[in-house]
This record gives sequence, structure tokens and C-alpha cells, in this order.
Amino acid sequence: MCHLSSRRFLIFFLSALIVVLAFGERGNSQSRLNRRSGTPAAPVQLKATKDDLTLTVPLAQSIERPIYANVRLVLVSPEDIVRAQLSQDVQLVRHQKQLMLRLAKPFERVPAQEMEMLHWLRVKYEVTSNGEILASGIEALRAATTDPFVLTAAASRVASPGLPYRVQVHVKSNIGQPLAGVQVNGDLVWDEDESGDKNKKIIATGVTNTSGNATLEFPIPREVQAEEGDLTVSVKSGVTKSGAMSTPRLRQDFPETMLWEPTLITDRRGHARLDFKLADNITTWKLTAVGSTRSGELGRAEKDLRAFQPFFVEHDPPRILTQGDEISYPLVLRNYLNKPQLLKASMKPEAWFSLLGPAEVPVQR
Repeated sequence: MCHLSSRRFLIFFLSALIVVLAFGERGNSQSRLNRRSGTPAAPVQLKATKDDLTLTVPLAQSIERPIYANVRLVLVSPEDIVRAQLSQDVQLVRHQKQLMLRLAKPFERVPAQEMEMLHWLRVKYEVTSNGEILASGIEALRAATTDPFVLTAAASRVASPGLPYRVQVHVKSNIGQPLAGVQVNGDLVWDEDESGDKNKKIIATGVTNTSGNATLEFPIPREVQAEEGDLTVSVKSGVTKSGAMSTPRLRQDFPETMLWEPTLITDRRGHARLDFKLADNITTWKLTAVGSTRSGELGRAEKDLRAFQPFFVEHDPPRILTQGDEISYPLVLRNYLNKPQLLKASMKPEAWFSLLGPAEVPVQR
């Protein structure tokens, strides 16, 4: 049983049952102590590209003499369907503390729909020698470093009916090198009536040149009747996908209790995994889990889970206004990034009110 609440928090364990939960950390592998020295083991390192998947795992104990071990590495879907696997014997040398595992061509048998949601795939690993487990665990691909790159898109705030609307896109690696030959996709969507029933969409594609640049061109119809639309630009490089959107999603999910899971069954190693979507609350959640063995033994433990945004906007408009009222609209921008941000705070004019100041104000936070 798992229960997640912003008021109280407990995780229950018993000696024969360990519930391992991952909340935005690097997978869900256990944090072990070296049996000989009592020092914390090194973290699991996962890297995935379209050509190979490498996993560096710490060994549960220091190797006192050269031994042979069996390595098993499996990539599974959310339904535990095996997509790729590796089983081989390796030799461990004296004082070896970690082992690098490599799985070649890991995504050859992964269906296209799963490639769009790689963060749901998991890597299971186990290293054994003479019946003793030297390392084991499960890692989520969301923890991997997968061909990182940076996408920027620039476009005019106004599109004219009957004329092409152009978006300039630049793609570069995480070290600043332009990426050529990357496919860029763009969607321009708008509603032609207030009910949203007449949804219109234009799709544009392009490929970056040697400078990492591409231009998306959207032919705007002459008969278009809309005051605003949403632009989405995305690119895919290697096995990862990134996107830039013109309008961010508004936070609107603020439950008191975020998660209730009455049944969670462990595997043969006493591990269990639970994936869930975080709510929009910026708070510290309290997690409660309770487990019991078949003989009725109980145990518990607890852990904090902090949900945080490095940059967000708070606004608290009046609930009631009377005709003729004049107000100062409260707006708070909170920046916890490592450098100031230059922004524009704007309000869209409507017929039922008039602005006493500029509709757009530059802000540096």
C-alpha cells in the first residue's frame, strides 16, 4: 500500500520486504554500502544512444581475488516485454569496485510508438558469481544521458492571412557545435470559433544545414479567422526528442492527496516499482508505504519528496470586481535559476476593461 500526501508521510518496510521507489532520481537502484568499508557505493551511471546502451554499476563488495561472474542485462517495455538483452561471462579483477555493461543496438526491436516514450522503458541488470548477487537493480531510461542537444526557435508574434509564416530554428549539441541533417517538425494550431470546435492545423518540416539552421514555412490561408494560435517546434536527434512551444502549460492540478496505491507486489528480490505523474503543487510531499509478509510481519519507513520549479509565476487576481473599480494587478515572478532572466510581462486587452498603463512591461529577475 502506498499513499502520498502533502500533510503526512511514512514509508513502511519489513526486513523481508523492501519497497524501492524512484521519484525523479537516477532510476530506482538501491543505495548500497560497501560491505568491507561501510562507505556508500558509487551511483549507477546510464547512457543510451541509438547505437549502444552502457550501464556502469557499483559492486556490492570489494573483489578480494580474481573471479568469473555472469552478467545479465535486459531492456524491457512498460508491459515487461523484452526488447533487447545480454547475457555473458566476465572476469572481475582484484579490488574492482564497479563494472561497465554494454548492450549493442538496444532499440532495433523497439516499436515506433515506444520510441516516442522512451522514458517508460527500463533496464534490468544482475551480476552474480557462484550464486551470490554482486549487483542488481532496475534503471529507467529517463535517467539516461541520451544525445543531448539544444533547440532554439524564433518567429514573429504576428502572422498575416494569405502570407507565409516563417520560423527560424537552430539546433546545436550540448557543447555548442551546430548539428546538421536534423529533421525539424512544426505544428501551427488555431481555433476559428470560441467553442474550439473548428480546430485548424498546419504542419511544416525542414532539415538543418551545416550551420545547424532550418526554416519552417507555414502557408497561412487568406480566409483564416482567428486572433491567436499555438506554435510547437520539435526535433529528434539520436534517440531523444526535444521541443519548443510558444505557450507553456498552466499549472492546474493541486490535489491534497496525490497518490493512493492499495496493492504493490514485489518481485523475487523484494523490489517493487511504482511510476506516477507529479501534481502541479510546489511543495514537499509526504510518502507513506506499508508492507507485510505472508506471515504477517510489518515494517515502515519514511521519505520526503520535494516538487519544485526553478522559475514560475504567481498571480492572485480579485475574485469580484465592480464596474468602475481600479486595481493594481498582483503578479509575482520567482526566479531560482543561476542567472537573471530578461522577460516581458503582458496582458491581452479585452472589451470589458481598459488598461491604465502599458500592456507589456519588461522585467528582469
